[in-house]
Amino acid sequence: MDITLYIIGVVIAFGDPLFYSICNIIDAYYVNHSFRHFTSIIIYNSIISLLFLPVVFILDFPQFPPVSLLPIIFIVGAIECFYQFPYFYALKNADTSLVASLFSIGRIFVPVLAFFIVGEQLVWWQYLGFFLITIATFFESKKPGSFQVNKAFLFMLGTSLFFAIQTVLYKYIFESVSWGTGFVSVWIVAFMCAMSMLIYPKTISRLKKDFPVLKKNWKIFVVEELFDSMGGWCYTFATSLIPVSVVKGVSSTQSIVVLLLSIGLSKTKRFTSLIDEDAHKKIIKRKLFFYVLILTGAIIIIWR
Repeated sequence: MDITLYIIGVVIAFGDPLFYSICNIIDAYYVNHSFRHFTSIIIYNSIISLLFLPVVFILDFPQFPPVSLLPIIFIVGAIECFYQFPYFYALKNADTSLVASLFSIGRIFVPVLAFFIVGEQLVWWQYLGFFLITIATFFESKKPGSFQVNKAFLFMLGTSLFFAIQTVLYKYIFESVSWGTGFVSVWIVAFMCAMSMLIYPKTISRLKKDFPVLKKNWKIFVVEELFDSMGGWCYTFATSLIPVSVVKGVSSTQSIVVLLLSIGLSKTKRFTSLIDEDAHKKIIKRKLFFYVLILTGAIIIIWR
């Protein structure tokens, strides 16, 4: 691979943890202090994301994908929608930065899946980087002085495994179609999955109950969906350019960005209500130790 293209891909990939970190913080606020039903967040988010979809059409006008890819696109889109349920449950049971780091658990499977599905091969030290990230994430999720893991670990374990599958399948899609075609095709499936929840009789009632919350916080909702879209653009476009294992290595730094943003925003009166993070010095020091290991693992993966 051309080194210039590789560097561009890595730089774009860093937009993933940066933009998604902001979304993590806002999601934690919704789950713990605002919306009563997860389905409301998912459906309202899906509808608002329509505002930013035209950007993809401007950057890379999509085409209809090959019929042979439709089953793969459906799987990726379904994961994109339904992963949010265990993710929101995790946000109710742990600090935002911990939940962000738990996305890293399933990344240990990305190089293996990438090897078998898209023929992607890494050098030995890159596998070591993934192992280091996974070990650091696991021990961070454990309760200090106990062999028990945080409840959020159980919610995020399955989520991160599905994300590992989704990421590699995304790479498989981009080997056959353009970025715009792959992104929009998956978005359509995810949107349809979200709207399918309207079939459930209680969903409409829940949307009505949560609508005053949306009305009150609509500006935050739009801002979050903008950052979510930007994170998705960076993540998928980088995946179309460079090895998917490297993209996931970069995204493992998301927990670090969440922690730094949370600490910074907690010092401002305007955004204090958005922060749901334990800022006790001992907790922060413990997290920083594991995040240094995660950052080291990410650097090892990126290094060529």
